[in-house]
Amino acid sequence: MTTGAKVDVREKLVETAARLFYAQGYQATGINQIIDEASVCKASFYNHFKTKEELLIAWLERSHSQAMSALRQRLAQAGTPRDQLAEFFRFQEERLEGSGFRGCPFMNTLAEVPGADEKVREIMRWHISAQRQLLEEFVARATRDQKLEKERAAGLVDDLEVIIHGGMTAARATGAFRGLRHAQKMAERILGLAEI
Repeated sequence: MTTGAKVDVREKLVETAARLFYAQGYQATGINQIIDEASVCKASFYNHFKTKEELLIAWLERSHSQAMSALRQRLAQAGTPRDQLAEFFRFQEERLEGSGFRGCPFMNTLAEVPGADEKVREIMRWHISAQRQLLEEFVARATRDQKLEKERAAGLVDDLEVIIHGGMTAARATGAFRGLRHAQKMAERILGLAEI
């Protein structure tokens, strides 16, 4: 088998698992279903992944990389910090709507597999840390003229994390964007970006 064919099989497995884990949940998706729907043989699965958790990790890594890359690209194209904040929330709305309000693959997995092994928990921490870094960078840009103390800036990042998670949870629970849009207004206010 050529290297290209190996990559294709691995990608087919990750793509199939991504669709099934996200739609059905990790626990409800079996290896045999993934193998059948990816149209690969069982030996091919085990050539690439020793366990279902290894496949879960590959999916979460891919989800993280795709989402963060797309979000960073969109934020880079927005002008002012207020525009960037609006783009951030627009990105979240589009992802929620595109998923039928299913939500974040990381939070879904964490809720579904609370006793996940250390490798899965490490991926979760990596994802949360990368999100926080993005918020830290944003707060630094948005408050550059305010010359905030380090503790105050960190507090704003904490506030934003809670506001964003709350808005996302409200949107998922209601199947509407009212809570997420309110979260955006709250974020604008605490950052001093609200229109007067």
